[in-house]
Amino acid sequence: YDRIGRVLRAEIEPPTRGARNTFVLVIRDLGPATANAVAYVRALRPEHVVPLFGGDPQAFETTAERWPGFAPRLGSLQQIEAGDSSARALRARLRSIRGDRPGFVTVVLPEELTSRSLVRHLGRPGGFWLKVSLFFEPGIVVTDVPLLPGGPSPERERSVEPTRHVVLIPGLLFSRRMQAP
Repeated sequence: YDRIGRVLRAEIEPPTRGARNTFVLVIRDLGPATANAVAYVRALRPEHVVPLFGGDPQAFETTAERWPGFAPRLGSLQQIEAGDSSARALRARLRSIRGDRPGFVTVVLPEELTSRSLVRHLGRPGGFWLKVSLFFEPGIVVTDVPLLPGGPSPERERSVEPTRHVVLIPGLLFSRRMQAP
């Protein structure tokens, strides 16, 4: 407890003012897990989103054509450059997105899990091992958006973007103006 207390009280570098947070949404397909992840990102209303395609390279053109209808206002779908491994290519792309500016990159990974078994999850390409490979990247935060078996799944007919409601309360606005010096 004493050691942890010293660490918590230690002088650490304060957060940088005006630091940017770029969201990178890694997409393999336009399935239900991706719909959940798009809804998650849109609900956060980030300032900057980069949608990256990390699926089958032969499916990129078709997916990129369907992307604007699937997730309007999230920008055009970009393809991760093919490298010797998809994790290496993704890490290189994330480093280039982050650059030298202050802030960090939040990587959003949609996953459709077929089982609640951790052992089955470890054997799948991407997923767990991709997250592990990003763990020690400076300035990179990984957010997993899983679609669990038996859990609620998004409806294909509805928009994946949340509805925005603007509410004005004139009485509250008026009373605040009256109290201002």
